[in-house]
Formats: sequence, structure tokens, C-alpha cells
Amino acid sequence: SEWLPVPWAAKQISADGDWRYDPRTHAVVAVGSNRKLATRDLTYSVTSWDLVPGSDSIAAASAGDPGDGGLTTRLPSGLDPDLAELANDIIERATTDGERALALTDWLRSDAFTYSTEGRPGSTLETLADFLLSSRSGYCEQFAGSLAALARMINIPSRVVIGFLPGVRADDQFEVSLRQAHAWTELYFDGLGWVPFDPTPSGATGVTPSPTPSESSAEPSTQPTAGPSSSPEATADPTGSSGPDG
Repeated sequence: SEWLPVPWAAKQISADGDWRYDPRTHAVVAVGSNRKLATRDLTYSVTSWDLVPGSDSIAAASAGDPGDGGLTTRLPSGLDPDLAELANDIIERATTDGERALALTDWLRSDAFTYSTEGRPGSTLETLADFLLSSRSGYCEQFAGSLAALARMINIPSRVVIGFLPGVRADDQFEVSLRQAHAWTELYFDGLGWVPFDPTPSGATGVTPSPTPSESSAEPSTQPTAGPSSSPEATADPTGSSGPDG
């Protein structure tokens, strides 16, 4: 891969080769003529900050401006108008942007949805509408993309992140392979920055929810109390142009 897998947010990296860091997306990407082979047999070290806020901080937060000229609040034309009505119904009892984000996440993790890798393939607007309004069955790509779209409908900046789950512990280390490939969502809040939200149901492909859902996750909640788990390890395309099967 041309993308270096790093836990968010990287503070220091030591790796052979020629790499560039994008401070806007926090991605580390290879440069040069052999970019696609940059991580082959590569051993490297990364020191990262642990910046995931607790649910109380999220619940009190307001949507912020990531300084991208509106890129992460932009929505395509042709969206089913029922989706905006759905988003407003889900957040009806929430009073802050942070509570609205948690309510959307809780709803996607609720019993209204089924995790399945047999869901309708594709990333079109019709696929999004089918997932949220009809089938409500899919895998991480559908859950992450849906939360990103719903958040933008209520003016919270969002992006889909492609990366990996924390992996499988083996003695004093964790082994991460393509089996742990995963997609989740990041939402931008004033004073907190980009915060990871994983709307894929708990237990699916080893997912541990982040932030941890509230006790009444079957209904949107305005009183989240539990703290977040460790976030997955972010890497690859922060725009989520393609997704894994996790």
C-alpha cells in the first residue's frame, strides 16, 4: 500500500522510505515511483496521541469548522427527501450537536439494523436510501457512510475513514491483517476536532463501539453516560472512496 497504517493521531514516525504527512487529514502517504509497494516487508515505529474524548464531552459539544471550505458538510444532489426527515426524527429529543451525533450512532447500532456481508452492494444514493429506509442490513461501509450522510444533513462535518480494527493479541503484541479491515466515521466538533464514531453494531467482526452506546440504544438517547472505548487504527483514504468488508 502507499498508505502507512498509523494509530490516530500520529506524533512521531520512524520508517524507511520517503513519506509525507498531511496535517489536514492526518494521513501518512508514500511518495516516489514505487508508492504501491511502500509498505511491503516494512518494519516501522509510530508514537501516537490518545485523543478520543469521553461521551460527556461529546454530548456537550457543538459542531465545528474543520477549515475545509465546506467539503465535509457537502451533500450530493438527488438524495431521497425522506432521509432528511428520518434524520430529524432520530434527533428529535437531542438538544446539542454532540447529543444528536450520539443519537444517530445509537440508532444505527440498535435492533432496527442487522449486520450482514450479504447486503446490497454499491455506494450509490439508491443504495444509501435502501439501507436506511428499507433493508437496514449491511456491513461497515454502509453503516459508516450512512452516519456520515445523516450527520451532514444536520450540519455536522463528517468523513468516512478506512482502516483497521485493533487486531488479535499475540503475547505482548497485536497482529493486524486484512481480516481486520474496517470503516468508521469521524465527526468534527468545536474544541474536540475529529472524533471517531463507529456505528457498526457491537460484536460485528470484532467491533467494540466507540463511543460506547447509551443504555437505551434502541431509542435515540439524550443522556449518554458511558465512556468511549479505544478507537480503531486509522489509515488509508479519509474520504472513504472505497470500503472493506468489515
